[in-house]
Amino acid sequence: MGQDRLLFLSRTCYFAPRLGRGYPRAAMGRYYLHITDQDQFIRDVEGFDAAGPEEARREAERTVRELLQEGLWSADSRAGRLITVVDGTGSLVDTVSLWQVLETDGAFPPPSGKKARPI
Repeated sequence: MGQDRLLFLSRTCYFAPRLGRGYPRAAMGRYYLHITDQDQFIRDVEGFDAAGPEEARREAERTVRELLQEGLWSADSRAGRLITVVDGTGSLVDTVSLWQVLETDGAFPPPSGKKARPI
């Protein structure tokens, strides 16, 4: 690898020893949120700019919450619903499932016959 290429990489990327799932963290990049809704896959073709994987993950979590609030996803049906975060090269950065967001928010649906807590 040439000297110029190494200099470019050192200025644009840095590696955290254990960041989230241990993926490299870019200074700024384009990320895409692909949605899996049980047997349906929706590819994000527009993407968005984010400061790094943590910000991209937070955007994926916000998207899951929006899908819940808009009634497109239901807390009662968690299986097979997730968002895959990929970077501009198409590499997997993270996945965020409906289950993870509900667990984080403490909003699991209660047993049948009881009222659900608001999300």
